[in-house]
Amino acid sequence: MKVSIQVKEKIGRTISNYFVTNKIVDIFTSSNIPADKSLSAKWRIVVDGFNKISDEKDFFYILNAFCHPLNFEDSEKRLAFINELQPALAYEDIGIEINKKDVLFIKRKTDNENYVHYEKPEKQKTSIDYIIEAVNFFKEEYNKVKILGLTYEYCIGELYGTGNNVEYSTDYQKSLEAINHLKEAGIIREYKTAVIDNENGTWATVKCKINENKLMQKEAPQATVEAELLAQKIIHEHTHHFDNSIQEKEINLTHKIIEDEKANSVNGKKIPKETAIVLNQFGDLYKEPKNKFCYSMGETNDRHRIVRQLIANKGYKQTSQIALIFDNKSEESIISEIGKINSMSKGKLSVKDNIILGKKGSGYRANPVFKFILKNE
Repeated sequence: MKVSIQVKEKIGRTISNYFVTNKIVDIFTSSNIPADKSLSAKWRIVVDGFNKISDEKDFFYILNAFCHPLNFEDSEKRLAFINELQPALAYEDIGIEINKKDVLFIKRKTDNENYVHYEKPEKQKTSIDYIIEAVNFFKEEYNKVKILGLTYEYCIGELYGTGNNVEYSTDYQKSLEAINHLKEAGIIREYKTAVIDNENGTWATVKCKINENKLMQKEAPQATVEAELLAQKIIHEHTHHFDNSIQEKEINLTHKIIEDEKANSVNGKKIPKETAIVLNQFGDLYKEPKNKFCYSMGETNDRHRIVRQLIANKGYKQTSQIALIFDNKSEESIISEIGKINSMSKGKLSVKDNIILGKKGSGYRANPVFKFILKNE
């Protein structure tokens, strides 16, 4: 019975909610599997240990060891732990039969032809969709500052596994292809890949230098040779009015000097415009135009429930209070979900700031830089 890295990671997170670090290490080492206690999180120690197992039978031996009754204060806590393992193993069509001393892992027989799907299938994203998402992100970021030569960081997807056993999500692969297409088109000058590894998971990003003229060509077509010469002449003439200096102001194609936007500043500091973000009853988090900037979480999805609660709540809310809206969800899983909400919404909505803010000791809140609207459509 082969088990994927994603399922092992889910099981690792479940184990980390029930066992302390020393107990996790003891169970692995007593089964002759080395465990790396130096890893930053308990679930990573578990997944690292799973990845060192060469025989899948040994994986189930270790999992059975975690299910032993003596590891729990009472039978109810043991049952709760095993019940949390069930949904992850179900992805591999594996069931669990519980005995007094151990558990049995059983491969279920399935007939895919007998499956009936009643849900409307989601629209599959094309390569062009991934390119449009990236272009919109870079345009939005550039328009915030309009400074040439900056480096922009773009999240391209989540990575699963640890060490040499890394699996790449579809979003990662398609988004990286989009970045390469934009580089070939000259919109991206150069980029470097990077990995962010934190308590919310492992995320891949690209740090890009962009060609601003190419990126914004619809709004600002490249000037003709005559316009370029005239622009240079205007700048040159201004140098005679200043000692040893050149007036650095943007010149548009009608050869007018663009003045600073004084109406949108206070004491010389620019005030960011408030972005309206809508959350509807179906779990769609979006800004206009919706067909370009929408993160569809799903009506019954846990992330939808978290976002809705924080938008409705004014101010910070403790992680433990957020967890109360769920029947069986740990604070660690709430933190993980919020990290994924922020990462996904940044890419889908093409916004720079996190949708949800976290503050140590206070909890989480909807970011006040956005104007959130709860809407029934």
